[in-house]
Amino acid sequence: MNGDFSRWRGTNARARGYTGVLIQQGRLYTDSDWNENVQIQTERAETALADLIGPAGTPKDRPGFTIAAAAGGTGGFRIGAGAFYVNGLKVENPAITDYDTQSGDLSLPAFSDGIANGDEVLIYLEAWKGHVNAFDDVLLNDPALSGADTGTRIKARWRVGVRAVTLTDAERETLIARARCGMMPDGFAAGPGTGRMAAGTNPADPADATDCLIPPEAGYLSQENQLYRIAIVEGGARSAARFVWSRENGHVEAALALNTDGDLVLRGARDDANLGFVNGGWVEVFDERNRALGTVGVLSRIDISAQNGTVSFDNPAVVFADLINPRVRRWDHGGLSDRGRPLSATPTLLEHGVTVSFTTGEYRVGDVWMFEARAATGTIIWTPMPSENPNDPVPPMSWGRHFAPLALARRQGNTIGGIIDIRPLIPPLVCLEAEDVRFDDSMCNLGAETVQEALEALCQQTTGAGLCTFVIGDVTELIDVVTGLPPGRDVKLCLRAGQFALPGTLEFTGLGHVTVEGTGPQTVVSVAGSEAAFLFRDCTTVRVTDMSINGGRIGTDAASERDGRRGAVSAFDCGDSSFERLRLRCRNGRDRAAACLATRNDRGRPSVLVRDCKLRVGQSQIGINIIDAARARVQDNDLRPADDVGRRGVLSRITADPVLVARLSRGILWFSDNRAGNLGQATVIPEGRRGAGPRDTQRIGFHELRGRVTREAFALERRGRSITANLRTDIADTLAAELRRNEANHIDDAGEMRRHIRNVLGTAIRNNGRVRIGAQTSRVIDMDRLAIAEETFMAQGIVVAGRQVTEAQVSGNTITRATDGIRIAASTSNDREPPRWRDTRPDNRVIRAIITGNVIEVRPLATTASAFGIFLGHADRVSASENLISGPGGISDNDRPRPHYGLYQFGWRGAHLTWSMNGVEGLYNGYFVGPETSSQPNRRWQLRDNATSGTVRAYVLAPDVDAN
Repeated sequence: MNGDFSRWRGTNARARGYTGVLIQQGRLYTDSDWNENVQIQTERAETALADLIGPAGTPKDRPGFTIAAAAGGTGGFRIGAGAFYVNGLKVENPAITDYDTQSGDLSLPAFSDGIANGDEVLIYLEAWKGHVNAFDDVLLNDPALSGADTGTRIKARWRVGVRAVTLTDAERETLIARARCGMMPDGFAAGPGTGRMAAGTNPADPADATDCLIPPEAGYLSQENQLYRIAIVEGGARSAARFVWSRENGHVEAALALNTDGDLVLRGARDDANLGFVNGGWVEVFDERNRALGTVGVLSRIDISAQNGTVSFDNPAVVFADLINPRVRRWDHGGLSDRGRPLSATPTLLEHGVTVSFTTGEYRVGDVWMFEARAATGTIIWTPMPSENPNDPVPPMSWGRHFAPLALARRQGNTIGGIIDIRPLIPPLVCLEAEDVRFDDSMCNLGAETVQEALEALCQQTTGAGLCTFVIGDVTELIDVVTGLPPGRDVKLCLRAGQFALPGTLEFTGLGHVTVEGTGPQTVVSVAGSEAAFLFRDCTTVRVTDMSINGGRIGTDAASERDGRRGAVSAFDCGDSSFERLRLRCRNGRDRAAACLATRNDRGRPSVLVRDCKLRVGQSQIGINIIDAARARVQDNDLRPADDVGRRGVLSRITADPVLVARLSRGILWFSDNRAGNLGQATVIPEGRRGAGPRDTQRIGFHELRGRVTREAFALERRGRSITANLRTDIADTLAAELRRNEANHIDDAGEMRRHIRNVLGTAIRNNGRVRIGAQTSRVIDMDRLAIAEETFMAQGIVVAGRQVTEAQVSGNTITRATDGIRIAASTSNDREPPRWRDTRPDNRVIRAIITGNVIEVRPLATTASAFGIFLGHADRVSASENLISGPGGISDNDRPRPHYGLYQFGWRGAHLTWSMNGVEGLYNGYFVGPETSSQPNRRWQLRDNATSGTVRAYVLAPDVDAN
């Protein structure tokens, strides 16, 4: 407030907890006493309202600022009349108005300026406190006092603003939920800035010639009592912000007008050296637009004619014809810049020994500090509140700007459509209803947002399933209850703490809405004779929470051949399913024979949620396997291998698994040069060369990179016929020599010889590299070079797959020692081989994938076997960010290429693929995007701000994929 005040003591009153001012008889009554009392009462009322209402709100029975499409499709949109409370401040719109005309005829920016057609916008209310004097309201002048002004006023000002937003469905839900509690999204700087200011005085200097003599020990060297005002006119960090100051609290103002000759003159200016305008001094020229927007005017020097009192300004930005009700305010900061003075951490001299300094922090336009200087004592009054250190910096004394959410909408021409009302509503306390009280539905899963909705959901469940249909204490009771449920029954089973040892899989078949809830990890369900402990089939919805579930021996369920992979918990052909706060364990078995948690849907397209679970995954198995779900959300889970059996135990399991032996053989041996045809060219960028020139990169065919780069061809002559194979060089030489030496066999068919070579390699892998060929046993494989895994590992951590994946959100998971960390790929039995899908979008694709904040430790099966931190197939839209992927490390440029990748996308790409702020460490390849496909209209294939460490190939990229 920049009135003609003697003191400003509100800050002190707040710090000392004053609740009012009492006037004593016979004492001097000053303006500061009245103003302090007003501040105390105003702040008391606003704080109470903010405590009761929250950040913002409007009365429920007569809500204000209703947003609607503009009549006639012009004006942006309509703003309804009514009241709104913002941080305790009440603002009112007296009548319905349009966005474009809300500030009258000030010609402020229209709604269509800066908002593209079709953009989603957040519509919000901005509120601040303005100061009103006689220049703003002529009725403040009293004719009985010859038109002299008396007191000034505080006014609650407001404006409705818009901001374009780009939101995911989840972000939109979060924004709406927060808005209905009065909270704005991030990015709105409410209140004053965080920067602080300190004031002080310099050691005494000789007094100005115009001043009376001041004692040399005094710090303040003037005979005038002043109220200094420091105001920020450009915001930002301390290095970017600028300030101006006034010794008269910035109250010296005048109206700017034209005289009869058309010259500029000041109306209402005082003819006073101290309280008037100084020729050549600094002024701020502002008008109603600045007041409506709460912005700073134009800073300029003023030239005042001594002959006729006309004025002019040296800043060409002052154009009188463009101003509405213009005014001029005096500032005293001096200097040469029309931007004010820079902020400094060291004391900056203002005048008469008065200095100010500023801390680091954010400064906002409108931040203000006020302090008094007194001639009687030769000091300034600082700090303006109780403090042990008189030099302490203090925060701004201004109220700042505050915001409230009103609506979400989309621009449609010159108006809006698709309006979502997000105003926070204030119910009357004397008539509070259940619908006014929010409800936390995270435990009950009733689909309710208010207590009223929760009660109605409970009342509609005739069995009382909203609480517990059955409370179960032992396994016999559990089996009896489940097997006795009729088809279509809604049920909620509450399992007490304890052991529930099932003899076989417990099936929930053909039921309605099913919830199985425990008390936490102390509720333990286990099964011995089957893979799955719980199997849900053809249920309307499924929810399993808060328990430990241990699967049984893998390969014991004959029905699993029909179902595909089962898990300790399995849900097949059910509706929406959620699994939260579970501890799951699955056994060891053949490669990818089972999972800890498995869902599959051959008919419907449900949503699946897996959140906050701990999974201990058996050797070579899958942690979470979600097949044919429309929407999969896998969030904040911890996946680790179950039991570490040591190096010998791991090797024994690998060599005893024919699936893994076959994978190792395929990693060594390859009979075809290029099954997939020409896949185009790839750009290979070594680590540390992302911004390097062409000589630092390689151009290699993709068919050479898909796991085949570790092999070299050799030919074996058999009875005049040549059999060609591709093997690693170190193995090829030894194997060819042994096969040529074995002339006793009579194999001369190429196909039979290929099967024989595969069998030889498989036998060698199972026998530590040794195999008997003919009458001689030889070592054909150096097993150390294969670097076969020595620790227990899982085959795949998280799998989201099926005929088509509409949306996959995988975030915040920790996956330890997995051959493949995350695999998101839609596939079918008739998946087309490239290059057919390189130019045509395939049906079996992921429409949208969001992968963020996962921590993945990759443990390859061997140096020749493929391994991926994150694997993606055909995809329309992919966003991967802030994932950290690590491998075993120990790689050098001299090593044979390894098919080990951090982030890997192979297949068709839609218009949007963005990978940002990821990190890959200790794998041969960092980021892979391929193969070369037809470019999409408006495509955005971009890798930015990603990091690699300890890789050889940082990037392997198709053309048109940008990495920066």
